[in-house]
Amino acid sequence: MWGMPEGSYDFDELPELTQYSLVALVILFTLTFIFFIGSIVTSSTSKKKLLKNGKEAPAKILNIYETGTTVNNSYMVGFELEVMPKHAPKFSTTTEQLVSRLRIHEFEVGKNVLVAYDPKTFEATIIGKIQEKVDT
Repeated sequence: MWGMPEGSYDFDELPELTQYSLVALVILFTLTFIFFIGSIVTSSTSKKKLLKNGKEAPAKILNIYETGTTVNNSYMVGFELEVMPKHAPKFSTTTEQLVSRLRIHEFEVGKNVLVAYDPKTFEATIIGKIQEKVDT
């Protein structure tokens, strides 16, 4: 350490500023880890809830964007969607979900997908792709 003789030290022997810095680093790393895991768990829980209780509808992909996150060689991809329920007005929403590198080619702007959505919050998640053209 700067200004200190070589060797190992107990935590109490370190300068006060170094102690505070180390404690701050541990807290920062812990909060970052909790936030990262929490966001994945929340996203997964929300998707399960939509799959269980949501209504199905076709949707058109308006935009696709990178989120910069990769989990187990799958990309976290953002989608802007125009959801077209049969007995309700169209609405736009965004969703992010993991897409396998092997399936990334299936999602293109202009393609139609099947979504599960919540009519109250307009939250949606992609549950499959649609082969036939959807009337808008």
